Amino acid sequence: MIARELEFEGHLIDSMIFPKVLDLILDLEGEFEIVEFRIGKRKEDHSYARIIVFGKDEGHLDLIL
Repeated sequence: MIARELEFEGHLIDSMIFPKVLDLILDLEGEFEIVEFRIGKRKEDHSYARIIVFGKDEGHLDLIL
């Protein structure tokens, strides 16, 4: 397996961005590990996520990303 670390920042939960990203990874038969996840305390606060995405090989990982 090959892996790449990704970072996301913004309104990840209320915009459904983060769940959509995780669903896409799984739909394409990849795997992920959530390394760090911070949720904003107020509506205007941004959330932050750092994940590692795993693919079978470089081509598979490129397809996922």
